[in-house]
Amino acid sequence: MNNLTNHYTTVFSLFNPLAQTKQISPNVYTYNILIDCYTRLNQVRLNFVLLGRFLKDGPRTEPGVFNPLLKVFGLCKDNRIHEAATIVLDKMPKLGCTPDLFSYNILMNGLCKMGEVDEAEELLDHMVFKGLQPNVVSYNTLMDGLCKKGEIDKAEELLDYMISKGLQSNIVTYNTLVDGLCRKGLIDKAKQMVHCMISKGLEPNVVTYTAIMDALCNQGEIEKAEELLDRIVSKGIQPNIVTYTTLIDGLCNKGLIDKAVKTLLRMVSEGHEPNVMTYIALTDALCNEGETDTVEEFLKKFNMINEFDLNVDQTFVETKELLRPCGLVTIRV
Repeated sequence: MNNLTNHYTTVFSLFNPLAQTKQISPNVYTYNILIDCYTRLNQVRLNFVLLGRFLKDGPRTEPGVFNPLLKVFGLCKDNRIHEAATIVLDKMPKLGCTPDLFSYNILMNGLCKMGEVDEAEELLDHMVFKGLQPNVVSYNTLMDGLCKKGEIDKAEELLDYMISKGLQSNIVTYNTLVDGLCRKGLIDKAKQMVHCMISKGLEPNVVTYTAIMDALCNQGEIEKAEELLDRIVSKGIQPNIVTYTTLIDGLCNKGLIDKAVKTLLRMVSEGHEPNVMTYIALTDALCNEGETDTVEEFLKKFNMINEFDLNVDQTFVETKELLRPCGLVTIRV
């Protein structure tokens, strides 16, 4: 992290002389790079200082000045989506800058991630009212929000509406709907959606099949999930860490720990590093079986035992809390 910080500092040191020279003026791309650097350093408030500096010479009409800021507020973790909405609907027009399609899409994405899907729908209508035509990204974003809210019927209606407007659905569209159907346990409908995808000339990918595998595991259909894994490999589709962790978790929930460990070893042999969720699934199952010695041996084997700083990563804290009842970890505060 220190090396990265040094690189960002270098960027800022290069900017200051550039900003002072009269021969070369920083443009929107320059400021976008600086905004990205401040965001990576978690110095979001300094982005407004940059924006003020950029606007100092007079109104700027490029939405590209604001869109990086919208990404910061629209997707940041501290729920500042309404600040992003204020920028799009109030500040930008006042400064003579008309929000573009990207501005609205960023804001819609942020609203959907916050679960404010009704507001995202209203924003889509507002976009159309302002003369902008939503694209496939706009509709995919709203479909994803509806699916996560459990409103699958509305998401499917939105797909039909999008197609009626002459837009082509893509792999993201169908993966979104497949995932939504799987979350509701509607596996047969999800499979029908996959067939529909194929009929449109789109090939299902690892995301598509992982969603179905997760639904099968949730319904206790572990053998079918394993068969699906073998089938996608035979198709030349490479499973990823999410695919394997999904299956490992399903096997552990059924008490099939030996199979889960074999799946883990297969995953590692294919070059995939287990993540914290993989460890949690296995250690939880082993602890429930009273296999504390096995847990310790397992964690030592994968260099995942004992001393983690609490401030390094919250997921490690969760792992330690999980293992504490097994008597394997002492939490240091």
